[in-house]
Amino acid sequence: MVIPHNDPTNDDKPLHALYVQKDNTDAKAMNLADFGLTNGEVLTIKNALITTKQGFIYQLSNDRILTLSGIENAFIENNRDWSIAFATHIKQLQGSTRKKETIQIALHLSISGLLQGDENQSIPLLAWYAKDSQHFVICKTDLGQNLTICGISDGLKGAWMLNNKGVKNKEIGYVPVMNASLLPSLFTGSVLQNEDSVPAANVLTLDNMLGDGFISARVNRKGTVIEGDIQGVTSKGILLNISMTHDNEFKITLIAVTDIFTDEYRGDHLKTALHSLCQNYSYNEMVIVALPDNKKGYYQPKKNILFILANEKYNYFGFDSKKIEAYFSRCDEQYLIRINSQGQDKLIDNQQHCYQREGGGYYPRYGFYRNTVS
Repeated sequence: MVIPHNDPTNDDKPLHALYVQKDNTDAKAMNLADFGLTNGEVLTIKNALITTKQGFIYQLSNDRILTLSGIENAFIENNRDWSIAFATHIKQLQGSTRKKETIQIALHLSISGLLQGDENQSIPLLAWYAKDSQHFVICKTDLGQNLTICGISDGLKGAWMLNNKGVKNKEIGYVPVMNASLLPSLFTGSVLQNEDSVPAANVLTLDNMLGDGFISARVNRKGTVIEGDIQGVTSKGILLNISMTHDNEFKITLIAVTDIFTDEYRGDHLKTALHSLCQNYSYNEMVIVALPDNKKGYYQPKKNILFILANEKYNYFGFDSKKIEAYFSRCDEQYLIRINSQGQDKLIDNQQHCYQREGGGYYPRYGFYRNTVS
């Protein structure tokens, strides 16, 4: 909880002191000067968000963590080339060592106050700055859309968006990124001059086989960077990997099915449903299948076989397409479990690494077939 000593929204009564309290602990005084700020700069404090007179928005986490989370109208009005000024400010913050406490920087910083249309009938634009890729994401929005950014695509060409339509009902969208150097020519102050210069979000539409929408979705991580394809679980319990083609079309790859799916299709109906899915969508060499009693299945689409693994400590390692055998290993790969097409399993000593992955990559991110090598 953030407790301002007096009301910072009143110019006659500037902020005197700021206290931060967590749960039932004692409130701690927060010294904004430690972060290179002054109490006189504070314009408003609401829901742990500090807005300054310069137009910066900071998120308060505790008395020692202050995160720059975005900018609003004042910054745009006070900086003619606001996009270049903002990108420059981020770089300066990242390289600053003068302050006692470092201001953290959000991965995706919000930009409030951009408009499309004329002064009499203007519509807000949605905008963010992606810190890691140093790109701006700006898009038009339709009535009823509730878009948020959740990461940058592979190749840094676009941003993944989520449109929240309700509880466990989300849409995945995509918007091309924009270079900061191009924005000054597109805006006069905060107003967009040419509506065609900013895209609307390209939203993925699912068919009835996959479900009405996504229960959840997130962008893959590369270390600490949220960048790559986006994966989401649909309302029918199907885990999909979504990427973009060179033609800016969505590419859907089937990764797994959860217990939502397997609860609906049992026995022989499960393989039939999996086979039908794989006839309509791309897939990895194995589709992971959640099964009852904490068991895990691996469906091989080309052979229409469901391998069932009872040992949770082992994960998928490879598939011998000639012998129709699946291999599973622990992280050290010193021992493997081999399961044949009849479901019979055998423990194999692999301390000499006689069995190796072909092609290098690791499932499910890569779609390599891996044969045994003696």
